[in-house]
Amino acid sequence: MRNLIIILTFITLFVSCAYEKGGITDEMKNGLISFEQQTVGYSETKNNADGKIIKNRNNGILTLTYITEETGCPHFEGGYKIADKTLTLYYQDVNFQLVKCIDLFELEYKIEDKNLDYEKIKVERLKPIKKGLSFRE
Repeated sequence: MRNLIIILTFITLFVSCAYEKGGITDEMKNGLISFEQQTVGYSETKNNADGKIIKNRNNGILTLTYITEETGCPHFEGGYKIADKTLTLYYQDVNFQLVKCIDLFELEYKIEDKNLDYEKIKVERLKPIKKGLSFRE
């Protein structure tokens, strides 16, 4: 019995049931009115190729739409930052599942347009994470 307790204690030192922390910070969400995702089929996106950014301004709200190809059934978190005249949109799959299905997803960022001073837009995908059982590094 004592050996079993020692083995179980050793295992729990390396395996954690804690959730992994996402890379989208509160600072990235500051001024973000909403971030939404929806699945779009390939046939519906002939004119909106993977990676194209569509901009729209209306009543002080900047809407940016980005289409990306992803694996599995992702659930995205999003945010943005402005540095050196570059508006960077961030997204991260916080429910990564290793499955074979591949699909296109439309990500929509709605940002308060007050004092947004940028010349370029870029998109950065943060490393996907899997919530649940994880091994400590």
